Amino acid sequence: MFFYRYKFFLFLLMPLCLFVACNNKKEDIKTVNNLTAKNFSNEIVIAISLDESRLYRSLVLISSIIKNANESTFYKIFALVPENFTKTNKEKIYSLSKLRENCSFEFMNMGYYSSNVFINYFKEINYYKLSLSNLLPKNIKKCLYLDSDEIVSCDLSELYNIDLTDFYFAGVLNFLEDDQRKSNHINSEVLLINLEKWRKDNIIDSFLLFVNNNLNASSEEILNSVCKNTLRLPFKYNVFACFDFKKVCENKSFEIFTEELKEGQYNFVILNFSLFPPWENLNANMSEKWWYYAKELKYWNEIENKYLVRK
Repeated sequence: MFFYRYKFFLFLLMPLCLFVACNNKKEDIKTVNNLTAKNFSNEIVIAISLDESRLYRSLVLISSIIKNANESTFYKIFALVPENFTKTNKEKIYSLSKLRENCSFEFMNMGYYSSNVFINYFKEINYYKLSLSNLLPKNIKKCLYLDSDEIVSCDLSELYNIDLTDFYFAGVLNFLEDDQRKSNHINSEVLLINLEKWRKDNIIDSFLLFVNNNLNASSEEILNSVCKNTLRLPFKYNVFACFDFKKVCENKSFEIFTEELKEGQYNFVILNFSLFPPWENLNANMSEKWWYYAKELKYWNEIENKYLVRK
C-alpha cells in the first residue's frame, strides 16, 4: 500500500517539476555580434542536451552545423544544461559564434530535474527532450532536437522545412533495434518536433501518465508509446556510423528500405557516433569525419588531452 501511495505522490509532483523548471529555464542569452534571425531569410531552431561530459562532443556537433550552413540560414540554438554547467563551459560554446556570424545561443537551466531526489524521470540528461514544449518560448512552433554524439554534413533547411502539421514528431526508424516489437520505433537521437501539437494536446501530461505506469521506460520508449501519429524520415537524416549495412539489408523486415539505406551510407545529412564513438576507439568507422571538425576547434589541445593522450 505504501508503494502505491508513494508512486501516486510522485505522479502528483511531476507537473510541479515542469512548472518549476520552466520558470527557472532562462539562464542567459547571447546573440552573436548583435545579429538576429532578422538578418537572415531562414531560421532553424535547434535543441541540444549537454553537460560537462558531453561538452567537447557538443562543440564538434555545433561547429559542423555552423560551418555547413547556407548563407541565408540562422541557427537559434537552445542548450539544455544541468545547474552545475559552468560559465567557462558556456563561454566555450559561445566562442563558436566566431566561426560564422549565423547563430545565437540560449542556455536552459535544468537544475531542478538534476537535483530532485524524488523524481526518477526528467532529471537525467536523456529525458530533457520530453519537456521541450514547455521549455521553449510559445512562439516557437517546431524545433530540431539533436544528440551531442553527432555531426552534420550540410545545411539543415530541407530537413527543418518538412511539414509536420498532423504529426507529433519526425525521425528515422531505429534500424538497430533487435526487438521486433519495437522495429517500427523511431530513434530519439534526431527528432523534428511539432511543439505546437505537443502543447495543443498537452502531450507532457501523457508522458507523465505513461511514466507513472512504466518507471523503467527510456525516453525513446516513452515518445514512441505515447505519440502514435509520427512521420518516418529518410535514413540519411540519422545514419549510425557503426551501422552494418549488409546485415540490416539482409533483414527481411527492412528489405523495402535497401536503396534508402545505401543512399544514406554515402550521402548522410547527420552522422551518429553514439554506439561506437571515435573518442573512445580511434578505429571507429568513419571516425575521421568526427576528428576533422574536432581538429579545427580552438580547443583542440584540450580535446587531444582528454581523448588521445590517454590512449
